[in-house]
Amino acid sequence: VSEDSIHAPILPYLLHRVDGVHDYKVDDIALKLPAFDEIRQQFNLNIHQTNALGHVAAWHVQPTMNPVCLVHGPFGTGKSQLLVSMLHLIMKLRETKGGLSNARVLVCSHTNIAVDRVCIGLLESKMDAFLRVGPVRKIHHSLLGNTLHASDSKSHANALSELKDMVKNATGEVLEKLQIEIAAIEKGADRKRKKNLKTCPVIGVTCVSTA
Repeated sequence: VSEDSIHAPILPYLLHRVDGVHDYKVDDIALKLPAFDEIRQQFNLNIHQTNALGHVAAWHVQPTMNPVCLVHGPFGTGKSQLLVSMLHLIMKLRETKGGLSNARVLVCSHTNIAVDRVCIGLLESKMDAFLRVGPVRKIHHSLLGNTLHASDSKSHANALSELKDMVKNATGEVLEKLQIEIAAIEKGADRKRKKNLKTCPVIGVTCVSTA
């Protein structure tokens, strides 16, 4: 544990978590934030998902709200869909006055698959204001248009060399996506994404690649 992490503002909430205590009501949040009601209907959230979304929405109107929202459940219970809905809500609220004004979000997990699942959910729900950072080879091909290459590999230090190497064994839709991305990189897309990294509202990355 580093010296900085010992004094991290979020640490007390993790060490002294209290279950089952909410200082907000979902219906009250819906009245104060029309965007909350819009998102929960758009994603057809169940009561448990709605409560979790309400916790995030409460961050916007209640500065003292517990900053930790822990969601757990087995595979197939809609956790990724819930994360996507939360991101949509935060993006709507970041444009208004409140605790989430100008908020930026780091979508982070131990595996590329988990990060990709959320980012693909964003694309499928018509939201592309994000960057997926990491080695191009490990990222799902559908996300290439939103990818910023970052790798420790000396042989593939830049996106173009990695993509051209991937083309050798690619076929079908994957090959098409790679060719489109190569053309975009050659026109300067990579430079624009690096510049956009400083302000992009949502960044998807694995824990290892955050450095």
